[in-house]
Amino acid sequence: MSISRTAFLFALIGTLYGCGGADLNLAPVSGTITVDGIPLAGVSVQFQPQKADSNGMAPTSFGVTDDDGHYSLEVTTTGQRGTLVGPNQVTFSLPEVGGDSDVAGGESGQASTGNFNDERVFDVPSGGADSANFDLTTG
Repeated sequence: MSISRTAFLFALIGTLYGCGGADLNLAPVSGTITVDGIPLAGVSVQFQPQKADSNGMAPTSFGVTDDDGHYSLEVTTTGQRGTLVGPNQVTFSLPEVGGDSDVAGGESGQASTGNFNDERVFDVPSGGADSANFDLTTG
């Protein structure tokens, strides 16, 4: 690929994602993820808007829980804080923490996850949400 073609592609990507991001209808979202009541570190949380905004954009937002199970979202393409207002499909990817058992009791962030996936829908209000908490269960 020639240098001018590569430069054009990077400029196009920057135009589509970098500059357009300022016009997104975003709201800040954060919360806590627990599994069977235990806060778990390292859970990947992804919010995917179920419909596009007025600009036809529906970027994914992403966060990872800290040791207390707390996360905050950022738009994956722009790094802006939050996610698109409205209904979002929420998916969770739990870390492999060791052991063969399902989530077991223990200190915060020390649970073992086994194979576990969960999906939810969360309606993000225009003012955002600081308690978008999810208690995932193994049973």
